[in-house]
Amino acid sequence: MLLNLMPPLRLALCVLACLALSATQSLRAQETESPEGDAAATSESETANPEVADADEMEAGEPTEESPAEEAGDDAEGEAEEHDASEAEAADHHDDEAAHDDGGHAAADHGEGGHGGGHNELGHGNAHDSLFDPSELAGELAVYSLVVFLVLMALLSKFAWPKIAAALDARDRAISDNIAAAQEKHDQAAALLAEHQAKINAAAEEVRQMLEEARRDAEATKGQIVTEAREAADAERQRALRDIENAKDGAVKGLAEQSAALAVDLASRVVRQEISQERQSEIVREALGLMGTGANN
Repeated sequence: MLLNLMPPLRLALCVLACLALSATQSLRAQETESPEGDAAATSESETANPEVADADEMEAGEPTEESPAEEAGDDAEGEAEEHDASEAEAADHHDDEAAHDDGGHAAADHGEGGHGGGHNELGHGNAHDSLFDPSELAGELAVYSLVVFLVLMALLSKFAWPKIAAALDARDRAISDNIAAAQEKHDQAAALLAEHQAKINAAAEEVRQMLEEARRDAEATKGQIVTEAREAADAERQRALRDIENAKDGAVKGLAEQSAALAVDLASRVVRQEISQERQSEIVREALGLMGTGANN
């Protein structure tokens, strides 16, 4: 878009450069013509008024040729002329300084010590028509500047401003589209974040439930194991008790049998009589019965 704006801007710059160049050339031409015009005016003035030129040469202190009649003049007249010439030279010098200080060549008479007429010479204070006037150039430059400004504004209004406005509008639309796209992506990212957060929360809840279930299973397994262990211990204790009881019963029975046999033996020895086998068995059974009755009691 900026490349499209280059041709009208280049055209406006070219027009501005041409106008500035023409104004500069006219200014240089006027400055060049001013000294030549002043010199020509001075030479014309001296040619038209030879008497004035002679008087000027006399004022400048240069010798001039005089006629025999003028040489025969009295000394008083010569002294008066020299006195007048010196006064006129002083007045001209004063006028030249005033004219240079003011920036122009103001018109002035030769005054009281004059030579009977005005001079068109530049050095005697008369302004010349060909002199350069800065106010005229300032006015021309103002006109040129106004014209250049109007032309430049017209070119910019016709070629540059519409394209600049279109470029700014396009840039504004592009920025708005980018902002909308960024907002849409932001919303999508927020939705994805919420979805992932929900999944994370669900996974955390599932893990918590699994841990709780595992804890319950562990508690149940622990209770079962403890119960089984307790039951096994009880069964082992009961078995041990039965074994002990059986062993005790066997020991008591063996002891009773031994005691009965010993008693029978002792009794037989005491009575010195033989007891038959059947009688021994009967006695043992009676003794066991008596021992069992005594144990129960």
